[in-house]
Amino acid sequence: MTSFATIETGVVEFYDNRSDRTFGKFITAKGENIFFHLNQRDEKYEPYRLPKQGDRVEFVRVNADNRGPKASRWWFDPYVSYPEICCNRLGVTSQEGAYYVGGTAPYPDLSKGIRFDGERRVYASLRIHREDVERFVNRFKKWERGALIPTNLLIYIDSATGVFFFSSCWEQPGIPEGFKTMPLSIPMVVDPCDEVPDGIIASTNEVVRYFLEDLREIPNPNPEHQPK
Repeated sequence: MTSFATIETGVVEFYDNRSDRTFGKFITAKGENIFFHLNQRDEKYEPYRLPKQGDRVEFVRVNADNRGPKASRWWFDPYVSYPEICCNRLGVTSQEGAYYVGGTAPYPDLSKGIRFDGERRVYASLRIHREDVERFVNRFKKWERGALIPTNLLIYIDSATGVFFFSSCWEQPGIPEGFKTMPLSIPMVVDPCDEVPDGIIASTNEVVRYFLEDLREIPNPNPEHQPK
């Protein structure tokens, strides 16, 4: 009979760390007992910490012939508490922090490309993937800095000649024929991409990189209206 393996989640029920034992048992959501050994740990996360009762883990189940299920490989749960990140890293309550996951007006959605686990409506139990924490924190801080001083931009574009210029005047007289207006407000949330890896446009340079990369910037024909 051929054995098979699947990846599942469980909670540490007990762990015996005596030098001659170092084994324990996981309990799955269905109440199954899965036995594991310390030597079978995959050192993805917290490699030097011993397991303790209540730890959430992921594991590869092996249904060995006549021996029942066991973990051939296991690692600590890759998700951590989002409310703790909100409190310790973002400086907001877990309820406010949940508004940035999916977006709730006037809060933007900063969660694109970020791995979350749970329902944002149940914000106390929302979790974020360990590997995405720094990316999300940096994205939040960048948005927060930009949101303190929001900026309205006005860009005149001539697609036929492939040029554009910025203007500080919303009704600038004497605009050359063929130019059309493109108003923008920053900061702005977009899908993360090569031009804007963190998904937050908060500067004119990022506006040019994201929207106008194929065009050439020229000075405003009226220097009086060239933004500083």
